[in-house]
Amino acid sequence: MGFNQPRPQNTRETHEGGRAYKIGAEQELYLTIVTSLMSGDSFYESDKDRIERVQALIRANVLQGDAEFVACLAAYAREEMYLRTAPTMLVAELFARGENELATKAAYHVWVRGDEHLEALAYFKTMGYKRTKALLRAVAKRLNEMSEKAMVKYAAGRKSYSQKDAIRVAHPVPKDEKQSALFKYVVHGWDSLTTEEAALLPHIAKLKAGGTQTWEQHISKEGSSTRSWTEAVEKMGYMALLRNLRNLVEAEVDSVVLDRVCNKLTDQKEVRYSKQLPFRFQSAYNALPRNTPQALFNAVSMAADLAAENVPDLEGETLVLVDCSASMRGFGVSKKSVVTNADAARCLGGILVKKGNAELWGFGQDPVRVTAPAGNPVMSTVSGMKGISRHTGHATFIEKAIEASINDRFRRVVVLTDMQSHDNPHRAAQRWLDADRRRKLYIIDMEHYGLPSFDPNHPGVVMVGGFSDKVFDWMRAMEVDDPVATIRSYIKA
Repeated sequence: MGFNQPRPQNTRETHEGGRAYKIGAEQELYLTIVTSLMSGDSFYESDKDRIERVQALIRANVLQGDAEFVACLAAYAREEMYLRTAPTMLVAELFARGENELATKAAYHVWVRGDEHLEALAYFKTMGYKRTKALLRAVAKRLNEMSEKAMVKYAAGRKSYSQKDAIRVAHPVPKDEKQSALFKYVVHGWDSLTTEEAALLPHIAKLKAGGTQTWEQHISKEGSSTRSWTEAVEKMGYMALLRNLRNLVEAEVDSVVLDRVCNKLTDQKEVRYSKQLPFRFQSAYNALPRNTPQALFNAVSMAADLAAENVPDLEGETLVLVDCSASMRGFGVSKKSVVTNADAARCLGGILVKKGNAELWGFGQDPVRVTAPAGNPVMSTVSGMKGISRHTGHATFIEKAIEASINDRFRRVVVLTDMQSHDNPHRAAQRWLDADRRRKLYIIDMEHYGLPSFDPNHPGVVMVGGFSDKVFDWMRAMEVDDPVATIRSYIKA
């Protein structure tokens, strides 16, 4: 039969052969969901394999009578971690498994944008699931809540499921004459409406007369010119502005327009309302061409610092270890993104430095201390970490990094990593933790693969995950709490 047989599936090793520890289905599902945009392969796992692992974890929780946790996690991941695809997947799986009351309640929290119910329908189709009556009732309810503008903006006419498809399969009952006209327009087109019905839809009538609703439509109609981009700015929300700064510069829009853009980017209320993931600022900053006015670089940097102000203040000194290994740098956080897990980790590390009392190290094969004084701007710290892999190497030795950097003055240690270590980092961390029960070790999992490199059962270890600065909210309360317990109570199911 041969001696070199496949490794047993229950082995407790990382992909690199280091020591790993078993965790419960709840915590594994939580870490996997909040560390994935469900778009594209990662270094050690294909997109298909990850989806199958999530489905298995959902089944495990449902079979254990814990579907409530899945529903709470869906709401938490959407509202607190600002994720979309993964929460929609959780809701769809709950509907598919007959957990209708919980699925309906979770859908209320998850289907926020006008196209997220379409994602759920598309997921059913992709997985070969038969659409359930409960799912269709929830979709019909969501359609009834959509405005005229939202129905047009999220029409999704070229996708596998459009609003037209949703209306046809869910059969929503119009709540009034205006909505009846709206549904008729979506399914049968503008020419099918009577004069009276058309008068009930003034926004669509304006678009039919040549107007545009979104900045994308405006650019598509008018072409990419200085004038069209100048006019498009008025239609852009915060995220659209952040993603199109390069286009505005290359279109050579007027300095007065760029001043308005800078003012919006650095408006504290706008920053807070936008709920941008930290790496979005880094992505925007990196995309700016060399001829960008310095004021725009400064605005993006200031916006990142304003976002950091939402992070709670931490008492005592913090050691921050950022994984710079090849597995963190090999793939983007999503299929279309050029931002890697290492980029996202640097941003989160930069936020901790900005908050003060943090010592920053990068590590791979070898650990390297990064010069970043307390209060340093986030983008400045991120820039200072670029190219550090030339000194750290490509492998992952977390134990080695802990042993080189840790000492008794630190109140907490924060490790940002995918946990695919070659060695046994918990062994080094445990000695430091056991010397003082007040100490905490926070593992911010950037790409969860299943078995962690740290023992989650140790009272000093707190495992969280994700790209959002919301992970730091745990540090305000989680020094005495548990992530799974907190998520379980997120919605009253």
